Order: sequence, then structure tokens, then C-alpha cells
Amino acid sequence: MKQSNRRPSHDLSFLSPKEVADELGVTPRTVYNWIYSEEIDATKIGGVWRISATSLRRRMEEEG
Repeated sequence: MKQSNRRPSHDLSFLSPKEVADELGVTPRTVYNWIYSEEIDATKIGGVWRISATSLRRRMEEEG
């Protein structure tokens, strides 16, 4: 499994999959599925997945 599929960004705010799920009204499992299928950019930090605020904004625009 790829450790990072995050594009370079100047935004240093990161969220957990649960925080992203709460924001988008989906389950954390859905967010993990997006990570594994590279539908949302994420990186592992200290062994846990984190999603940049920029990735979240992009996803919200796509869902919009």
C-alpha cells in the first residue's frame, strides 16, 4: 500500500478521517475507501492517516 498520495500543498492543516467524515456527512469507512482508491489526497503521519484541509475543500467542491 502506498504511504502517501498527497499532492504538495502549502496548507499545513490536517484532519483525521473521522473529522472529514463528520464534515461531509459520511462514515469514516467511506473516507478510508476514498483514501485507498486515491479519490482524496491523504498521507500517513505517525502511522495514522491525515487529510489536508486543501484535499477536504477539493472534495467538498466536487460533491457541491
